[in-house]
Amino acid sequence: ILGPGPSRPGLASQAVAWIGFGNGVAINAASLLAGAAMDRYPRRLKLGIVFGLGICVFATAAFTLQLPCSLLPAGAAPPLPRSQAGLLLSLVVAGFAQGLTTPLVYELAAELLYPVKE
Repeated sequence: ILGPGPSRPGLASQAVAWIGFGNGVAINAASLLAGAAMDRYPRRLKLGIVFGLGICVFATAAFTLQLPCSLLPAGAAPPLPRSQAGLLLSLVVAGFAQGLTTPLVYELAAELLYPVKE
């Protein structure tokens, strides 16, 4: 979707690879931070999940609005200006939000399935 071609952003392969790398690093870093935050502030799983998913929605929307859309008239510019930095930032923020919510969702599922006092 990001590589060269008709009606595509036309990013170089190396730029696409760096965007994916940044997304992966953000996911892993946020997962570690989520664990540390939940140790410090226990019983706040739902708040963390809603906060993380809210950030994810906005970051994914920012990414999506930078890409060409077939619903717009031919030749129309995307609603948000597109740049490699903008695409990278939006996907890194989305990855951070996904990484933030993943361990929280697992912990909430474990608490719901096995309700045991600690």
